Amino acid sequence: MNLNPLRPSGLSQGITSPSGDFTKEIVKVLCLCLAFVLLYILLFIGVLAIAIAVSGLGIWLAVEVKIFITIMLAIGAIGMGVMLVFFMLKSLAIKKADPIATVGEVTRSSEPQLYEFILKICKEAKAPSPKRIFLTNDVNAFVSYSSTFLSLFFPARKNLYIGLGLVNATTVSELKAVIAHEFGHFSQGSMRFGSYVHHFNQIIFRIVEDNPSYNESVERWANFSGYFAFFARINIYLIQGVQEIMGNFYRLLNKGYMGLSRQMEFHADAVAASVAGSAPLISGLYRIDLAMTSYDMLIGYYNEQVKENLKADNLYAHHFKLIQLLAERQNVPLENGFPMISTEQNSALGGCRIVVKDQWASHPSVADREQAVRNLNSMAKASHEPAWLLFSDPMGLQAEQTSKIYKEIEFPGDPRLLDVEEFAAKYTQLLAIRSFNQEYKGYYDNRYVAPFDLLLTGNAESLLPPDLFDDRYLGLPRVVGSLEADIFTLDMIAMKGSGHRSFDFDGIRHDIREAAEVKEQLNAELERNRIALAEHDQLIYGAARANALLSGSEKELEDAFMRMLQQTALVEKDIEIYNDLMQEANKVYSRLPFDQIKLLVSTIIQKEKKVKSRLRDLLTHDRVREMSVFKNSAEIIELFLDSDHVYFAVDSYLNDQLNILIGASNAYVDISQEYCFLLKKDALHKQAVHLDVVKQSCSATV
Repeated sequence: MNLNPLRPSGLSQGITSPSGDFTKEIVKVLCLCLAFVLLYILLFIGVLAIAIAVSGLGIWLAVEVKIFITIMLAIGAIGMGVMLVFFMLKSLAIKKADPIATVGEVTRSSEPQLYEFILKICKEAKAPSPKRIFLTNDVNAFVSYSSTFLSLFFPARKNLYIGLGLVNATTVSELKAVIAHEFGHFSQGSMRFGSYVHHFNQIIFRIVEDNPSYNESVERWANFSGYFAFFARINIYLIQGVQEIMGNFYRLLNKGYMGLSRQMEFHADAVAASVAGSAPLISGLYRIDLAMTSYDMLIGYYNEQVKENLKADNLYAHHFKLIQLLAERQNVPLENGFPMISTEQNSALGGCRIVVKDQWASHPSVADREQAVRNLNSMAKASHEPAWLLFSDPMGLQAEQTSKIYKEIEFPGDPRLLDVEEFAAKYTQLLAIRSFNQEYKGYYDNRYVAPFDLLLTGNAESLLPPDLFDDRYLGLPRVVGSLEADIFTLDMIAMKGSGHRSFDFDGIRHDIREAAEVKEQLNAELERNRIALAEHDQLIYGAARANALLSGSEKELEDAFMRMLQQTALVEKDIEIYNDLMQEANKVYSRLPFDQIKLLVSTIIQKEKKVKSRLRDLLTHDRVREMSVFKNSAEIIELFLDSDHVYFAVDSYLNDQLNILIGASNAYVDISQEYCFLLKKDALHKQAVHLDVVKQSCSATV
């Protein structure tokens, strides 16, 4: 058992030295931070000068002309000046961050082996030791420290947080790589810029957004006297100018910091590779995404099981089993029980060809990180043992944390414990319900089937069913999906104000003005592949129908496909109706003049009629009323269908009515999509039965 994997040997000098791009981003962010300080000082001086000038003018006027009007104007002017200065000063207050939820602390006495393991990594990474080491329930590991006024000027010792969900999904070497990555951040002096940007963002937020009490004070002051209202309006105009300037600088500051953040990730990856090797870091990066998805699905599943009085005996064992189940359904191989996700499996067939540098991303893409780490060529003998073995009593800790997670959950009765085998059986059954026949190998997943002639028949023996779903054809839906995504990306970056000047297409840099030309090429490719996909859909159906004709059951197959295609057309229309309504409903969260509010409510009422009409149509199907998505929303749907809401009365929106509208509309589109899925599942199952008969017939002939 290898719980102390050795670090790579023979690494090139300077593998963890900051790159030129890293240094360039540091300089850029330093300049932006200095620019912010200068901008704030200039704005404050400007506001202070206005406050002094207006207050001085008011006082002079009151002294020279001693009448009621001038005295009130003087008070108003002084009040405006005080409120302007207060507005700028209140943004400097540093609020204490919410504490991070932890489930325990790693010390030399509580977890001696894990503690020494972490200290050894710290030494190999040549990083400062952590102040404290905490455990969380996350599928993650991260660095944090107390962000105070002093931390802006003096280095603060950092805490290391390790998620038990992450431990649950990693090997010893992978956990070593992840922790080494975090220690890479420990050694980065540039992390201080994160503290600067964090505090500057707080200042900007309090200037631009966090002003409810201040706005109420200005409004009360304005309502006290018409003289004060004049100065209140001037106050508002000046503040709006400051807010616009700060809002624009926020985008500039954070876009710059995101560039530095990406370089910090590359550098921390280099540190991790130098300590644990490239391979464990890469495999860990890919599996963490699967582990996060599995964890969210597991929590969602057991939330639903509360009403059934079922609970997990060990959430961590169930989490790991779910990771395996999802991996196996995607044909991901397991090594020592751990899914080994390769680059090819992750990107699949038909990867995106349009690449746009996301200037707002805090992390590089996993593919970019993998390429950078592979280039380091850091080789080390890995330990494939579960990371849990580093803990003194892993089973006891898992049981303890499972109990804590359930502590606040109220069950309708005495809950029954599910062990991992029973959970796996139940979840496998659930996955089967939510998926199509395995023979299709994912060919029909996550897409609608385009209409075709249901009366045409193919040659049942022209292609054996396995050939219908070989790699040539399995790639078609992915290619179509990737082309659609590329075209959508081009549309987004070509929009006025997107800020993009260039993009990469098939590895070649293009000016943004060439987007239309590239889009035309992609549209032509998309049309060809859509035609090819539709033809292959019909070829599959034709092979099944040819056999159905022999048994006289072709009408049953045709009807199943007809119901699926009809609902497919309806669900696309339902999504359009839903989006149209939500586009209007979302406007209630904006400030609008009264006459526009009346027009908006009238529009919402007109558009809700389409939703009600389609909901009533859907509810005529008995099968819809049996669906859990309907049962879970039956009450709010009934309230929606049986009412004539007005949504606005006197001078305010009726939030209860709006909540019913939004809840019922969400249920409407979910029901339509779920019903479409069930009809599609029925049709494809009937098709699969006939294809299986074709396969048996062809095998017998051979």
